[in-house]
Amino acid sequence: MNRRKFIGSIGILGAATALPTFSWAAAAKPKYKMGLQLYSVNKDMINDPIGTLKAATAMGYQDFE
Repeated sequence: MNRRKFIGSIGILGAATALPTFSWAAAAKPKYKMGLQLYSVNKDMINDPIGTLKAATAMGYQDFE
């Protein structure tokens, strides 16, 4: 085996071992809920509190403080 084939084999092997790790990480459900501090959207909460909460929920936030 020459050097070029060896490096190519190692590269393919490295890529093959990394692929299952990425697909597993993408499929895993997070163990926490995403939260939002309502002070960061203070002006919007003053103008339209219900609409702001609906928009934040649509963005994926589940807990509010």
